[in-house]
This record gives sequence, C-alpha cells and structure tokens, in this order.
Amino acid sequence: MTSDEAERRQPPIITAEDMAARLDALESREAQAAHEAAATETPDVVRPLSPQRRHWREHVCLLDYFSLEDLDGDGREASPPPTRRAPTSSLWDSAVRAVRGMFHPDDLPSGSNAPNRTSHGANHDELDAFVREDCDVVATRRGSAWQLRLDVRRMTLESLGRTGALALLSSPYAVKPARDDVAHRMAHRLLEGSTALRGLSPTELAGTLRALDWLSGMGISLPSEHDVGCELDLANVLAPLRAVSTDDFVGRERELKLLQTYLHGPPPTRPLALHGPGGVGKSTLLAHFVLEHVERTGDPLLFTYLTFDRGELDAQFPLTLVAEACRQLSLQAPMLVQPLTPVRAAIDEVLTAQLRLAHEHSLARGRSSRDAARNRADQAVLAEQFAKVVNETTGGAPILVLLDTFEMAQRRRGSFLGQLGAALGRMQSRMPSLRFVIAGRAPVAGMKAHNVPLEGLDPAQARALLRNALRGMAVPDDLVDTVASNVSGNPLSLRLAADLTRREGAASLSTSRGRNRLLFDLRDEQVQGVLYRRILDRVDRSVRPLANPGLVVRKITSDVILEVLAEPCGLARLTPKKAERLFDTLRREVSLVTEARPGVLVHRADVRREMLPLLETEAPARVREIHERAVAYYATRPEFDDKVEHLYHRLMLGEPSTTLDRYWVDSAAPFLSDAWTEYPPDGRVYLAGKLMVDADPADLAAADRIAWVRQATYQAQAQLDAGQPALALEILRGRRLEPSDPTITRLVVEALAAQGDDAEALAVAEQGIVDAGRGLSLEAVHLGILAARVAEDGADTDDPGSGFAIARRHYLDARDAAVDFGAPAEALTAAAGALRVTRRFEGLRRTLTREAVAALPPWPDPERDAELRSMLVKEITALTTQEVTRHPGLLRELAAELGSQLPSLLIAAADTLGVDALGATARDLPSTTRSVLAETATGTRSIPLGTGPSPADPVAEEPVTEEPGAEGQPPAQAVSAGPTAEPDPAPPTPADLVNSEPPGTSNSYGSTIADALRTSPGDDELKESLSTYWQREADQPSYDYDEGSSEGSAP
Repeated sequence: MTSDEAERRQPPIITAEDMAARLDALESREAQAAHEAAATETPDVVRPLSPQRRHWREHVCLLDYFSLEDLDGDGREASPPPTRRAPTSSLWDSAVRAVRGMFHPDDLPSGSNAPNRTSHGANHDELDAFVREDCDVVATRRGSAWQLRLDVRRMTLESLGRTGALALLSSPYAVKPARDDVAHRMAHRLLEGSTALRGLSPTELAGTLRALDWLSGMGISLPSEHDVGCELDLANVLAPLRAVSTDDFVGRERELKLLQTYLHGPPPTRPLALHGPGGVGKSTLLAHFVLEHVERTGDPLLFTYLTFDRGELDAQFPLTLVAEACRQLSLQAPMLVQPLTPVRAAIDEVLTAQLRLAHEHSLARGRSSRDAARNRADQAVLAEQFAKVVNETTGGAPILVLLDTFEMAQRRRGSFLGQLGAALGRMQSRMPSLRFVIAGRAPVAGMKAHNVPLEGLDPAQARALLRNALRGMAVPDDLVDTVASNVSGNPLSLRLAADLTRREGAASLSTSRGRNRLLFDLRDEQVQGVLYRRILDRVDRSVRPLANPGLVVRKITSDVILEVLAEPCGLARLTPKKAERLFDTLRREVSLVTEARPGVLVHRADVRREMLPLLETEAPARVREIHERAVAYYATRPEFDDKVEHLYHRLMLGEPSTTLDRYWVDSAAPFLSDAWTEYPPDGRVYLAGKLMVDADPADLAAADRIAWVRQATYQAQAQLDAGQPALALEILRGRRLEPSDPTITRLVVEALAAQGDDAEALAVAEQGIVDAGRGLSLEAVHLGILAARVAEDGADTDDPGSGFAIARRHYLDARDAAVDFGAPAEALTAAAGALRVTRRFEGLRRTLTREAVAALPPWPDPERDAELRSMLVKEITALTTQEVTRHPGLLRELAAELGSQLPSLLIAAADTLGVDALGATARDLPSTTRSVLAETATGTRSIPLGTGPSPADPVAEEPVTEEPGAEGQPPAQAVSAGPTAEPDPAPPTPADLVNSEPPGTSNSYGSTIADALRTSPGDDELKESLSTYWQREADQPSYDYDEGSSEGSAP
C-alpha cells in the first residue's frame, strides 16, 4: 500500500457525542472498581492532587480546547523542565488516537485493566483520572477535542493567580493554543490588564465573554458581562461596515463634503439617496464616513445602521425600523437604555399584533382600510413616544440613520415605498436631528428622496488610490499615471492593477519589457477580467489550478479542495495532507482570498462578483461539474452553514422547485441572498419566493409552475395590501394555468371583490370550488368561505335577502366540508360566518317596514343556527388559550358572535388584537358603547363589582337562552348591532376624557379593557359594549383594501 493510499484510508473523525457516549461506557466498566475503592477510603478525606495532574491542569487552563498530545512531561516537581515530546505509554497513545478519531475511547485501558502494567502504571491512572474527572469532550471544526471543566479551570486559575498565569503563558514549555482559540487570546489580553472593548471584532468580543467566565474568581479588574455583551451587539452592527472599510481609501471629497453638509446642516426635507453599481465604491465610502464619525473621534456620532437584507426590517411595517433604532441607540448611549425600554416593549407588543394579523392564513377577510387606519394611529403614537425620549435625552444632536441595501426594500416591498417615505418624513418632522441616508444600486423611486449617483473616481483620485495601494514600493510616478489612466476610475480595477504591479516587482518594472507586459491589454473592455487573469499567472504555481475554478465555491477548506475541486482542476491524485498544504498556500494569496475564520477561506467579494460570470461563459462544463460535486459533498454534512452551501449549489444548477423544496432549510434564505445576481433566472425566482421579494418580470417568465405561483401570489398580495387590485389582477393573469391553481383563484376573487366586481368574483369563486373538487380538498373549503364572504359583502348593495342567503349556504357547506376534512380553524371560521350573516339579516329586517319585511324570502333552516351556536360553544371551550389566539382574525369573528355567551373570547380578542377605543375606527359606534370603552381604556370609569364565574374559565360559562323568532325567521339575538344601526345623536368626544394623558395604542387600551373585564366579570355594560365593538369590526367589508397604503402612512 502506498503512503497516499494509507492516508486516504484514515478512519473518519468521530463526533463529540460519540466520544462522550464511549467515555460514559468506560466509566460504567470501572464503576464497580471505583465503588470498592471508595468503600475503603476514609470519609471526608480528599486525596491530594498529584504534581502530574496539577501540571496538566495548569498547562491547559487557558486553552479553550486541546489534544492530549499537547500535554508534556510527567510534571514531577523534582524533575527538570519537561520537554515537548509525545509520551509513549500505551494508554497515552490510545487516548491521543481516540481524540484524533483513530481509536475508540471504550478501549482506553485504566486501573487493573491496563495492559502491560509496568512502572508507568501510576501515570496511567493519573491520565485516566485527568481525562475522566477534569475534562469534557467537545466538538471543534477540526474534530473532537478535550476541554477542561469550568470548575476545574476556575480553581486552577485562582491557585495560579495573575502572576502565575502570565508566567505560565510566557514559559518556553507553554502549550501552543489552536489557531482559532480566540478565548485563549482574549484571556491573555485581560490578564495583561487590557480591558478596552471598543474596536474589537465580534469574534474577539465573544471570546472575551468566555474568558470572563474563566477569570471571574481571580480578583482582577475585568469588564462586566453586560458591557461586553452590549459592545458585542454594537460590533455586530458595525461588522458589515468594517468589512468593506479599506486602509487605502482616498478621494471622494465631493461626496464626503455632501455627507458632512447634510449631517451638520439645517434639518433636511427628504432623505439623501446614494446609488451606484457594484464595485464603484459606494459601500466603502459610507463605511469610511460612518466609522470616521463613530470609532475615530472622541465625540462619537449617534447612528443607526438599518440594512434591508435583514428580513425583520420591513417597509410595510415602519415600526420594525423604529424598534431596531431603539436597540442600536441604547447600545451607544447608556442614558437612553432606561427611557427607551418601555417604548421598545410597546413597539414589540403592537408589532406582534400587526404581524400576527397580517400573516394569518385565514380567509375570514382581507387587510381592510379599517385595519390600516388603526395601524397608522398606533404607529403615530409610538413614533411620538420614541421621538420625545430621544429628543429630550440627546439635546437635538444629529443622529445618522443609514438605510443600506435599499434595493432589497425595492424588491421586497416596492408597492409600500410610498408608505415608507411618508413614515420617514413624519419622523423627520418629529425629530429634526435625524439624517436619513439611503444606499442602493438603483435610484430611489416611489418616495421623495434626493438621488445622488456615485460614479467612478476622477483621474486625480484614481492616481491617489493607486499610489496608496502601492505604498512602500518604488514605482515611477509616470507609470502610476499611465496605469491609472488606462484602468479607469473603478476602485476594484485599480486595486487589481495594484496587486498585479506588486507581483510584477520593481526590478521588472524598471525595464521596458516589464512595463509593456504590465500595460498589455489594459484598454480591454473587460479590464477586470484581464487584470485578474494576469494576477492568476503570478500566484504560487501549486495552487494556480485551483484559483480560477475555485471561484465556483463560496467557501474553501482543505476538504473542499480534496472532495470538490481536486478532480475538475486536474488534481485527481490529491491526498488529505497535500490538500492541507495547498490550503495553507492559497491562504497566503491575500489578493484573491481572505480567511473568514480559521480553516475557511472566502474569495474577495469584489473579485468573485466580477469574475464568476466570465468563468461560467468560458468553461460551463467545468463549472457545472464543480457545482454537482459540491452538492454531493455538502449533502451529507449536518452543520447549518453546510446546508446553506448545499442549497446554493442546487440553486446555481437551476434545479426544479420540487427538488429545492425537499432540501430547503428554514432561515437559509438570508444567507443565500448576497449571491442574488449569480443565480440563473429560475433560481432567482425560487429564492425571491423564500425571501418574499419581487422577482424581475423577465426572470418570472422563465420560472417553473411552482415558483411562478409562489412569486405571483406574493406580488399580487402585496399589490392588494397596497390598495392596487388592478395591478394584482395584471400579475395573476400573466400566465394561464392548466389546471387552475386554487391560490391564484383565491387572489383573483379578492382582487375582483376589491374592485367592486362582486358578481364576477362570486362566479370565479364558485367555479374554483368545482375545480378544486368541492368538499374533497382543503382548497375547496377555502374557496367556499371566500365565496360566502363575497356574497355577504355584496348583500349590502344588491338584493340583501338573496345575498345573505347565498352567503349562509356557502358558509354551511364549507363548515360541513371542513368538519369532514378535519380542519378545525376553517370549520370555526365558516360557522362564525353563518352566525354573522344571520345576525346581520336580522338587523336588516328590524330596520325595514312591515311591507319590506314581508317581501323578504324566508330564512332557510333557522333551527340550524341554534344548533350551530351550541356546537361552537362546546368546540371553543375545548380549546386552549394558545389555540384560540393563534388565529387573530378568527378570534375577532368568534368574539363578535359568541362574546355575549363566552366573555373569555372578548378578553382574548382585546388582549390579542387591541381595542381602538379612542381612534377613528371607534367613531361609528353608538355613543354609549364608545363612552364605556373610552372611559374603561383610560381608567376614568367606575367599574361595577360583578359576581359569577370568571370569564377566564370558558368551561364555566353557559350559553344564553334565546327566544325563538317568528316562523321562518332567525331567532332574535340577546345583543344586536346590525351594520345599519345608527349611533345616538350628539356623541361625546372620548378625547375629552384624557386630555391630560398621553395617548395610548390600541394594544395598551385593549389590555386595560381586558383586565377590567377580568376584574369585574359581572360588568354587563362593558361586555355588551365590547360585543358591539367586535360585531362592528366583523361586519366591515372583507376586501376593503386600504387605497392609501401606496401613497404613504404614519408614523
């Protein structure tokens, strides 16, 4: 067998879980011997720690993890300093091989089981005790390793003290830490007295947190965990800016002056928007400006960095931006922590309610103008609270708000940019100190902004950047000028030219031949490709075959070189050791790669972005082979990062949606979005569906059916939410589907209903029920509920009796099908709808003349309503609170129809959805109802003490007995609030009740009202008022989408 073959046949590294299980087995084998030994020991007598074991502890107490072969000598105090050697005992060799995954820890000999017991027997026992009692097995990126237990580590460090620990670190026999042992490095730093935190990277701050845990008992001055945690959060905010900041930044004087004037000048009237293509230096400019004002000055600027590639920041919900601003400002200014804490809590409460309702997959109703108005009122209240706190605390000092990767907001919520622009404008009026700067690849449209294009460097700036990049190298000025003029003002091209110049060398450039070679082909239109290839010609010969094809993978490790790149790059006989050597060589090519973390290289983003398309054009077969090998390599790896790379390569291969769905991993989408421009069109459409962003129309045309349906659904729903049903219909009818898709049909119905085309909407919905197989599918149930809501809404303007009857028939059919299908949420939704149309029909009947009532058709099967109501009460009382509140739209419907019988529904709805007791949506309530809710919400009402069961226990509540109605008519309800009921004249103004108090949100008012009903369950007046409120909410048109959303809204 050759050495290469032997190397390839090395056993795989075992996992930490395997190691721990095997050590447990080892302990169980020795349990009886240990028990016998313990029985002979004198109680309360602790055996002294041997010099050998103390030696091992001290040598690893400042290492995050270690291998047994790192330990040296026997540690006997009388012996001379130990030498760095690998001990040769059989036990030691076995342990070392076990850590390397070459030997099972079960086979570690110990005690009387140790083979060939000799004079080394004591050492065997000591090592056995050290491994079993002092150490744990941990998983590292390079396999399993040992780690000193925390209690042992702390005890050892306390005995050493600061002086002893530092002496040990400086000893020539100190154990060398692993290359990625950041905690060791930070512990060393703290022991030396360096406690400054500003400027440390997130990795270093995370290591500092671990080191604090080790050193906490040594009695030395250390930063607090809270301070380190806050600095870590801030460093994570700054990390994207630090990543693109360069030491050779020059020029951009005009843009820097513009930013400086904007920051310190008079309050602006609109955001400043910088836009430019990738590689032009936009991110570097902004990073330089922000870091100069935040990290390189004694009076740091307050700022917030909001990047729209984070999915939680949503232009449709501007409060998400305010919430993140609260967090970031609190990290920078301790005086803001306390006053902003309740503001952040209130924002989170309102956002939770808004997002829960917006994301609910319920067909009870769409996003109405009433919901939007309530959201705007809540946003305005919270924005005012935020502005008041920050204005009072900061004294009006400028605050920079950087909105980065704005192209993601344009893709994700393009229809809501008007709303976002209005929100920014209103916030600017409340806080004149704010300075909004937008950065993206395209000009900002759809909202007011001062667009400033960022172009290439001018000739003087290009020469300055090139000279700066070549500092320390003797290059004639005329050559620098020539290169700069030939390469153009693109910063990426200039840096590549600098790399190439350095590789050419000063000696070569002193000759005409060297100069000509450098300047050759620099005028080519693909100058970056030419420069990159010239650089490749000068990389180390051993890694040259890997460098260019290696661009296909996003991360390079020695294993990726061995398993993915070797064969396509002509290195078929590569061994693991050679792969390690190639990795180390490639790591030194800093013009091509950077080390993301120990053992993992990534290509320079700017280089990869420009060069990958050229590689795909020149060698498509090789690129595809590398993608396929990468898919096979990552498919069996369990780490989340590896699963993301697995998906990346499948997307690059353009695999169908059904395949991608099978391998999809939750939360992977944001980690794939930075490669957006690399994917083929169908891959972009698929990922757009996962990211919830708009795909380009040209890409959409190339998508498969599944990806098209998802993307069309998302885009159409966004247009509906923005009050643009015509645009939604245009999207939905962009492709004819055979057979039809129920989701597309649903949205077509909603768009038609939103336009007022109720008859066509009902016809499409009923045909959709037939296409979906009536009661044989959940889609048919959904379309049945949808048809019922359309008919119910149309009954207000068309033939009321007929419209309500059609709606009731569809609701009851959908109810029966949902029960048979086992869909409880849909069954409850349909039942609540049936009861609602009965109540609304009865309310209508009471407003008509006797002759008009006689002309109404008889109400079908009125006994079914009493039966349905009784069944609903039983079904709801069997649900938990979590199950009830999981569907807020359904909860609103149930509270409207059953709240008088189950007050717990009134409480749950008020807690979950809030009550707009003083806002615009309360104006159409009867005056008595409005006053009761307003006074209760503001604490100005005297609540009567009630008796009876607590409404928090729905099982204890009994249905209210109903009086039968006239023959052929529905029973009269205990509480009636039909949509046509008129409020009492001259209603009071609820705002008069709270002139001296700051306004609250609908959620805070809802919580107060819910608490009042909990406290006084017998308060019939409040129960009746709250029932009326929810009935009025439930009776609103189902698809009255807010037409003002696209034009702007608060905060």
